[in-house]
Amino acid sequence: MKVSIKGEYGVMAVLELALNGNHGPLQVKVIAKKQNIPHRFLEQVMSALKRNGLVRSIRGAQGGYLLAKSSDEILLGDIIEAIEGPVTPMPCVGNGAAGTCWQETDPKLCVLHGVWSDVKDSVLNVLNATTVQDLCNRIHALNGQRILMYHI
Repeated sequence: MKVSIKGEYGVMAVLELALNGNHGPLQVKVIAKKQNIPHRFLEQVMSALKRNGLVRSIRGAQGGYLLAKSSDEILLGDIIEAIEGPVTPMPCVGNGAAGTCWQETDPKLCVLHGVWSDVKDSVLNVLNATTVQDLCNRIHALNGQRILMYHI
């Protein structure tokens, strides 16, 4: 499974909204500038995030985007699946229903089916164990490490 740049931009945009906290909505151009994301591309990403209930928009001159839920309720898996679709390393281990296995007519008879299923489960376990708030905490910890202390 490969996360595209679009998926990564989705995570970074949601993270920027979370870091903004309760300071009001952020416009796409502000998020794009802060995260170095092409503006037009980010509009597509935000549309997918809104469609999937992760962000909400406010119209008007002072409008923009806000998180639709608190940052500790939004999982990385939610963001990736909103942008990329179902997480699956192979079609035969798609979400819910067995897809087509190129090796066998019955995907359960494919010797690799169990391995691909385990890979999918492992990836989802990591993505769904990480919240946007966890990422915010990591950023705050990294910023704390960057403060240099000078002693004379």
